Parts: sequence; C-alpha cells; structure tokens
Amino acid sequence: ELQHGIFTYYLLQRLQQPVKDEKTISLNMLYDEVANLVSGYTNGRQVPIINGRSRIARFPLLGQ
Repeated sequence: ELQHGIFTYYLLQRLQQPVKDEKTISLNMLYDEVANLVSGYTNGRQVPIINGRSRIARFPLLGQ
C-alpha cells in the first residue's frame, strides 16, 4: 500500500514537504517527526530508534 517500508515512506514524505524559509532539517527534528508518524501508523507496534552521536547533522529538504 505504501510502496515502501513504513519508516521509509514517512521519511520521504517529510523530506518532500514544501519548503518555506528553512532549506535543511536537523536530524533530531526529522527523527522526532518521522518516529511519531510511524508509531501512530502502527499503533505503537513499531517505534524507530536512533543511534548516533551527531547533534548538528542536517538533511536537505527536497520540497519545492
């Protein structure tokens, strides 16, 4: 139905949302948003775990 795994689906959805002022998103904010969507979609049966040390990593937003 989603054509991807649940995590990948919501990750791609978030990265492709329309961009206003910001052109990047922090890893922590991206994780928080995607993890909440995945958890909600699966009724708490799947909760993504982040394991890393970088607190300043940023990802480009792809939305136009």
